[in-house]
Amino acid sequence: MKRSLLVVFCALTVPSFGFFSTTARAAATLGDALDLEDGTRLPLTWMIPEGTSAPARGLVILQHGMMRHAKNMRALAQNLAEKNISVLLPDVTDAQFLDPLFPELFANAFSKKSAIPSGQPLPQKILLAGFSAGARFLSHVAALLSSERHSLRGV
Repeated sequence: MKRSLLVVFCALTVPSFGFFSTTARAAATLGDALDLEDGTRLPLTWMIPEGTSAPARGLVILQHGMMRHAKNMRALAQNLAEKNISVLLPDVTDAQFLDPLFPELFANAFSKKSAIPSGQPLPQKILLAGFSAGARFLSHVAALLSSERHSLRGV
């Protein structure tokens, strides 16, 4: 089963993909980590919709820019989760942003992920949204994911 991969660089474009038809009342925050091939663990924060019986409308991988952290994106992530969208906040370091091999490490590890920490399968619709260096990083990740089992639908 292929996941659809949609790449956007501004969260304001999310409504155009039909994600806002079901509203959740709250969001659960779950900690996780992505085990990379170089032996490092990348901390992840998941914001999962709660209070609705409908499955999440999609997954947004929301990436901060340099000199920031995942916590800087939490308000936006909370807002999206309340609109029944699962959100993944990777906490990429500045050194990782500067490492030309890091997007491949991230893409390889993410492509092996089949479920969120709560046990639910990853949503079929996936959007990548980043700010500044985060957008650049995710554009490289999108190119790598689209060449695997993911279907790139827009950049």
